[in-house]
Amino acid sequence: MSFGEFPVRFGRYILLDKIASGGMAEVFRAKTSGAEDFQRMLAIKCMRPELTLNKQFLDMFIDEAKLAAQLHHANIVQIYELGNADNRLYIAMELIQGRDLRHILNRATELGQRLSVGFCTYVLLATT
Repeated sequence: MSFGEFPVRFGRYILLDKIASGGMAEVFRAKTSGAEDFQRMLAIKCMRPELTLNKQFLDMFIDEAKLAAQLHHANIVQIYELGNADNRLYIAMELIQGRDLRHILNRATELGQRLSVGFCTYVLLATT
């Protein structure tokens, strides 16, 4: 199943739009709802549908979720759950607004610049 139009229901989530895509998965901005008009924004990382029958990719996706769920740092998104909807594995995770570190590294490379020691230290040590 590929998502062509948004918003679209995916399990108990509503996918609002696509944030990114990579070799193994697509990431969507999503929301979930609860009692009394409660809503929470989050990111849903869905395994690409063409990879769902490949055991090696399934194992890698599951391992990624399990490893990431063990990490607790202000600069690493928190994992809420590993699930399966519409025959696709997904990882529900914290939604962070802004650029990711890969984007910053790629941009610095494009500009022929290196990240400063101060910036790298800040990213490693930041707790808020």
